[in-house]
Amino acid sequence: MFATDLVIMKPKRGQIDLLENVAFKELFKSPLARDALARFINRLTHIEESLLRKADIKTGLIEDFENKKDGPAAYISLLDHNVIQILYFKLGHVDEVPKLFEIYIDKVKYYYIDDYVMHMQSRNEEGILEDDSYEAIHVEIENVLKDEFDEDPAIKKMITFLTTRDIEKMRTIYAGDEPYMKMMIRAQEILDDPNIKKNWRR
Repeated sequence: MFATDLVIMKPKRGQIDLLENVAFKELFKSPLARDALARFINRLTHIEESLLRKADIKTGLIEDFENKKDGPAAYISLLDHNVIQILYFKLGHVDEVPKLFEIYIDKVKYYYIDDYVMHMQSRNEEGILEDDSYEAIHVEIENVLKDEFDEDPAIKKMITFLTTRDIEKMRTIYAGDEPYMKMMIRAQEILDDPNIKKNWRR
């Protein structure tokens, strides 16, 4: 059995591919996306939304962050291929080993599972957790978008947004939803900005 890709087509006028590398990063590093992004990450990692809403966000290596804040802190990095890294200091102690989460929003169905998300950590042959400082989380777009999926509305809402290409359809789906209406404004800005669009993959 071979992995199957979602159909990826060049966006038509008035449409945007938010899973394209540049558009994905431009969307989520914007303050307009902060509330919706914080809720999405919280549902997958259980990191407090209040920390995530004030987290530093950048693109590039997560290792460049330093825990300079007093107390608990989270740092977010946006990478190619729809990967979100979160470095989480639960206590904020100087000698604390932070936990690194990597959220993969999978356009390709890598794992043939019935669930919508897969949490992966290092375990020994007996299944005992060996290292709690790293966790990979794969969100299976294909499974989330199935009609019968209703396990976590916050996750389905975000994945639906990212895979909805038509701006006018976004307005209809998210009318009255303030976090997503703000994020839609940023999506429109990205679509209208020629300096961003020229860097999209060809």
